Amino acid sequence: MSGRDYSIVEYYAEHERYRCGYCKSIDTNYSHGMWAHSMTVQDYQDLIDRGWRRSGRYCYKPTMHVTCCPMYTIKCAALDFKLTKSQKKVLKRFHRFLAHDDIRNPDGSLGEGSETSEGPGDGPEVMDIPDLHEKSVRAEKNSENAKLSSVDPSLTGRIGNIISSLTDTLPAAGQILSGTGELLSGAGQYLPSPGQLLSGTGQLLSAPGELLSGTGQLLSGTGQLLSAPGQLLSGTAQQLLSAPGQLLSGTSQFLSGVIDSASEVSELETTRKSNSSVSSNEPKKFVTPGKGCDASKPPCKKAKLVRLERKKEKLMQKGFSEEEIEKMMVGNKKQAPAAKSLEDFLKDTLPDSPAHKLELTIVPVGSAEFMKTQSESHALYTKYQMSVHKETAEECNLQTFCEFLIDSPLQSWNPSDGPPQGYGSFHQQYWLDGRLIAVGVIDILPRCVSSVYFYYDPEMGQLSLGTYASLQELSLVRSLHQHASALEYYYMGFYIHTCPKMRYKAAYTPSYLLCPETYTWHPVVECKCKLDQNRYCRFEEDTSIVDSDGEVVVNEILVLYRGRAMPYSIYRAINRDPSDVVETVQYAQLVGMKCARRMLVVKN
Repeated sequence: MSGRDYSIVEYYAEHERYRCGYCKSIDTNYSHGMWAHSMTVQDYQDLIDRGWRRSGRYCYKPTMHVTCCPMYTIKCAALDFKLTKSQKKVLKRFHRFLAHDDIRNPDGSLGEGSETSEGPGDGPEVMDIPDLHEKSVRAEKNSENAKLSSVDPSLTGRIGNIISSLTDTLPAAGQILSGTGELLSGAGQYLPSPGQLLSGTGQLLSAPGELLSGTGQLLSGTGQLLSAPGQLLSGTAQQLLSAPGQLLSGTSQFLSGVIDSASEVSELETTRKSNSSVSSNEPKKFVTPGKGCDASKPPCKKAKLVRLERKKEKLMQKGFSEEEIEKMMVGNKKQAPAAKSLEDFLKDTLPDSPAHKLELTIVPVGSAEFMKTQSESHALYTKYQMSVHKETAEECNLQTFCEFLIDSPLQSWNPSDGPPQGYGSFHQQYWLDGRLIAVGVIDILPRCVSSVYFYYDPEMGQLSLGTYASLQELSLVRSLHQHASALEYYYMGFYIHTCPKMRYKAAYTPSYLLCPETYTWHPVVECKCKLDQNRYCRFEEDTSIVDSDGEVVVNEILVLYRGRAMPYSIYRAINRDPSDVVETVQYAQLVGMKCARRMLVVKN
């Protein structure tokens, strides 16, 4: 069985508080996570399009409506990218440095190194993963359970050729198959119609969203407290359940039937969340008219347009007709020179004997070519982390460096119609006169180049290497698009509106933010107006649009149990632990059914 055609993940159901790297709070950052033992580039592409992100092999998804600083996935349409004046200044300054060893601006001032100390994918969001090393150790101990050795017959044609068989289907909802593919009888596990929930004794729950105990009594007034939207607390266990589909009936009583569809629960949860975009104890912020978006006023005009309108008005007062004015104004216009493209700036001609020579190389992580430069990469990483992020030398040791920036779960894929270097994880190295000065860690995926992290020599800070590297990576997307037409976006990680230091990402236009409820994309310009009022927002205004991929059909989720791949329907006949149903539904809601039908989630 080849390890190249499927993803194997280990879902961590815990949802604990931990430190936020933006507002510096010690216990207000929430996220769900899973360990990726292996992952296809297509699965990871679909995951980041649902708000996931990776740090090494650990993949995490912020719990947007709960966390203190919501993190919105941001992408730039590279093919339509337009340079700003400040970005052009960075490119011109870097060119002067290469040509003449001069980093001064045309007015004689020095380049501002602090302008973009943050680079592509840079910032604390990928670093503040609680106990990343402990998670790595835990995954290593469970590595034997994450090895695929056999496949249930009902999955024939799906595992082993998953990339080309994404539309294959599992047995119909409600069917429980044995190891030979035969329908089980007498097991008491037949499912009712979608959305109906069974108790341990086969009793039907009274209505969607209502929980019944084993005797059929409604679990209200029995010590359970319904708190803020999406939070269900048991009277004694005080367990926080923050995601749709999590159901508890007490300290030890769980729903033991199989949930065939969690769409009703998810709908109720979505309605509650959309009605309360921030926690109830947080005061609502309003935009003062004249300071930000004001729908009652027309949008401001550019100064140039205002001047033209005034000139036209004066000419009309002097008796000129509109046709005469139009001819006069068109005649006065100068033919504007063709705007220089991003590539024109990056490939601008240098003197015959330039002061410096810059070379860019892209090396696959873990390759022989990469290992030749690993010591230099680690030394530069240590220097950067200690200087910029104030870490100790021990916190930057080789093991941490490898777990964070080298150990990737992405399987390399080299189709004939793909990019020259294939898909997977890479380091883009910047060599200045033979010395490594910066590294951009990137993932090349079917529809994008995703920036993971960027680090550089702090002594070169005045060159604004963060901005320069972002522009190089945008140019890389445009170059790869010529080989793979679907690859046309540049993903910059997360946009955090509550953190001014991270707002620079919105300067790469045109950019889009991911709606945390419908997983649709929306222009940053429009989203910023909403984020000025509420830190958590649903960007999709059409209330009829929902996350259809989040409607769970639990029987069709793929699991890996004792080395055997099988649908959850078969695993449920083996493991009757009711709490596992809750955890599995939550996993599928977070990754989406498209991925849940392809990826194998490890069960112990």
